[in-house]
Amino acid sequence: MAEYGLSQKGFTRKPYTAIEADKMERARDLFGEDIDLSERSPLGLYIRADAWEESKLWDEMEHVYYSAFIDDAEGKQLDGLIKYIGLFRFPALHSRGVIEITGRVGKVVTKGTKVTTAGGVQFRTRKTIMLDENGFGVVDVEAVEPGWIGNVPPRLIDRVFNPTGEISNITNPERTSGGMPIETDEDLRERYYRSLSRKGKATRAAIEAAILELPTVKDAVVLENDTMEADEFGLPPKCIAPFVFDGKPEEIVSAVLATKSAGIKSHGEIYLEAFDSRDHPHLIGFTKAKETTVYVDITLIRNTSFRPGYENSLRTNVISYIGGLDTNGVEFNGLGLGQDVVHSRIITITHDRGITDAVVKISLDGENWQENNIKIPFMEIAFTDYTKVVVR
Repeated sequence: MAEYGLSQKGFTRKPYTAIEADKMERARDLFGEDIDLSERSPLGLYIRADAWEESKLWDEMEHVYYSAFIDDAEGKQLDGLIKYIGLFRFPALHSRGVIEITGRVGKVVTKGTKVTTAGGVQFRTRKTIMLDENGFGVVDVEAVEPGWIGNVPPRLIDRVFNPTGEISNITNPERTSGGMPIETDEDLRERYYRSLSRKGKATRAAIEAAILELPTVKDAVVLENDTMEADEFGLPPKCIAPFVFDGKPEEIVSAVLATKSAGIKSHGEIYLEAFDSRDHPHLIGFTKAKETTVYVDITLIRNTSFRPGYENSLRTNVISYIGGLDTNGVEFNGLGLGQDVVHSRIITITHDRGITDAVVKISLDGENWQENNIKIPFMEIAFTDYTKVVVR
């Protein structure tokens, strides 16, 4: 007989069929073997309805059991588990940028004034400004809604939400950035395992974990040279070398200073001052991870089941895998530092009931194409966008 519930082997959920069979056997013991338990009898209907409700309780008990494990917990349950190592889910972030305003000389644009794109993505000004003698002003803006939706290309913010006639032109000279959705369970689990050393100090893993804890950092790798000579990567003797993708420089150097060992140099292409607990300055170096641009060309061989518009969803899925900017302003994290672009993975993404076959080519320059993997150096990260993924 199967053993249900909690045991040394874990938790075994009792299925509906077993619950129904046990209840019917109990009914026969109480009322006799000739009791009518058919699907249309009153007692048979009651037993089946009661068994269904009990099976849902078993489902919930199973969820409660698995919510105690990092690999199985979801949502709030996962949030509660990661707190044991002092980790928290990254919240959604609002995109920020700068707009240029042209209008009446002396016009006061108050803090909180809403501007928008033609597609309806709204931003609000972060401070009050007055247009100068030329009727011109520059002001910081922040997206009203958090998430990728606020990461819009240059010159897309072009109108006031409630126009008054005193502003003639608005534009964002550069792309707005920084908008991110709330961290997913999958990303949070990965960061959890990479952050298990975060309570430690003066180790490579602890420094890496401290950098990854910053919400604007998408990935980081810390190298170290513990020899008395420069190593094969050009690192000076006795140093660490953080390679960081995205993130705010001042936050990165502060995290490194708080975690690294005393007397060990933090080497990199960028050096900034960070201040210790006694407000003494320290020069901390790190290197911004370089982006390796990847081009993808996909030729689909369709059949009669092909779904119109599938090309757009396929392009989005490829960008999501590699990492980069989609047509709607969504920026996917994609692959991490040093992770290769695997040709067969892209072929797998193209599979659909409406696709008979697909020819997938990838390139580093958009001219020389190949049908094998692209090797990404461990200090770089693959990147693409909607203009570099072509689906034919």
